[in-house]
Amino acid sequence: MYVSHSSFLDYLAYYIDKLADYKWFKIILVFFQLLWQYLPYIFLSILFSALLAIYLTPKKLGKLLCFNKISGIIIASLLGAISPLSSYALIPFAGALLSLGFPLGAVSAFVISTPLMNPTIFILTLRGLGLEMALARLVATILIGILAGLLAELLFKRSVLRKNQALKMPKSKAFWPTVCAMTRYMSKAFLLALLLASLVRVFLKPEAVAGLFGADKPWSISLAALLGVPFYTCGGATIPIVSSLIDLGMDRSAALAFFIAGPATNLPNVSAVFLTFKWYFFLFYLLVSLLFAVMSGYLFNIWLAI
Repeated sequence: MYVSHSSFLDYLAYYIDKLADYKWFKIILVFFQLLWQYLPYIFLSILFSALLAIYLTPKKLGKLLCFNKISGIIIASLLGAISPLSSYALIPFAGALLSLGFPLGAVSAFVISTPLMNPTIFILTLRGLGLEMALARLVATILIGILAGLLAELLFKRSVLRKNQALKMPKSKAFWPTVCAMTRYMSKAFLLALLLASLVRVFLKPEAVAGLFGADKPWSISLAALLGVPFYTCGGATIPIVSSLIDLGMDRSAALAFFIAGPATNLPNVSAVFLTFKWYFFLFYLLVSLLFAVMSGYLFNIWLAI
């Protein structure tokens, strides 16, 4: 009599391998991979936001980052450049900060700069593309964050949060009810962002655009910034892809524009901004991200020519 020695895990691996040929199954797999990867960040964001809501008053929060608005914007941009907070957790977290009383300029600087750079991305860029590109990304991140914060302070004098997305705090300031309120608030944008990221990873192949970004193409920098919206999916994974594109002839200035526009305006991030903020701040976010990305590319091009 034959007795099978195959375990449950063997059967599971067999059927997963069979289903991997189907696009819908790949989307599910990528979704849960991303969920597992980013869940610790959203969990920490929820806990941190809950602690802020319980222990800090709006008056204290307004003074936390700054002695005045400009210094607060500069500090927020610097903090964004070193923050490990994932882009999927960032936008709802920023909405919670505004609801709790943080100044708009500082939050805008943090929102713009955080997706663009963190210590891991700096190290990976340094390893994959050299010190010059790593420093260019870091300097561009900080300057763009500062400029975005200053512009937000000048342009917006009223709330930029959607009414149905404003944080609804419980009557009690007990810890767990506050955590539940934060979880309900952040989870909507977070889960939708993960779903869109999964679709992007499965269906879009950035290698297909290699021939569009040559140094001899006058549109390469602007086009690289625009294509960051659909093609940029993951900071670390994008670096070797861009390195390969540079080897194939992609201009380094176009690569910087892609690195700036991509993480800020990729579809998951944009969807979270759209769900959290009003249309005029959403439009501001898109225009600032794309225009400053293009500007960074051209300035870097001038630097390389010196």
